[in-house]
Amino acid sequence: MKLSDIFKFGLARLRGAAVQLLDGSQVYLPRFIPFNGFRPVFVASLSAGATYEQSGTTVAVTSTAHGIPAANNGMDFYWPGSAAIPQGIYSGWTYVSADVFTFTNPLSQTVAAGAAVLNVPFLSTAQCCVATVPAGAVSSDGQLTLHVSRRGDATTGVKRVYISIDGSVSLSSASLGTSNVGTVSLTYRGVGAAFPNRFVGTGGGNADGAGGSGQVAQTIDFSVDKQVYLSIALANAQQWAGVDAAYLEARRWG
Repeated sequence: MKLSDIFKFGLARLRGAAVQLLDGSQVYLPRFIPFNGFRPVFVASLSAGATYEQSGTTVAVTSTAHGIPAANNGMDFYWPGSAAIPQGIYSGWTYVSADVFTFTNPLSQTVAAGAAVLNVPFLSTAQCCVATVPAGAVSSDGQLTLHVSRRGDATTGVKRVYISIDGSVSLSSASLGTSNVGTVSLTYRGVGAAFPNRFVGTGGGNADGAGGSGQVAQTIDFSVDKQVYLSIALANAQQWAGVDAAYLEARRWG
């Protein structure tokens, strides 16, 4: 029997975000939401005194013992900013040596060697991508989950992945050197119709003792579109952390 035959012969029917079976029970369907134009991306703190130069669209950065592996070649890269290149996400990251890497700036220009990289070591929270959760995708007792495959350096400094809604950073998952690769999820769950816009969630930790955020309670009105951000933060100089895959899962329960 084809899947379409289940509905054709009345064995089940769609009711909103659920499939209702003949016995009256309902199977709720998740809604998967991609991040806009997502590509594997990472953030690097670099070292104090880092410099760069640019020729055409190629930017060459010198940062002592930057710690970023060649395995990151081709990934998007969060640039901490400089006088000539605004802070933000850039493509084409390429390993050159333990102290040098390049990336692509779509604005072709010439910058002499030795120009200063600003905000280094970069220890702020970097917003790496955004997704729109459509109005009504999450019910008052439903949930919104961020699924992430992450990597990072092997140092003991904490590396965090955040989910934030409308720019408010809240839930996070933390990792140290002994758990620098893994798949994690962060979930907001509604408390029910009596408090229709109240959602709670707890960030994740790891077996190596790096804790995530504590439980949070947040007012979120999912009856309107919501902007959801994936962000990364580092604790020390010469660290990096990245995300190879990420998406949101929205569910309605009832």
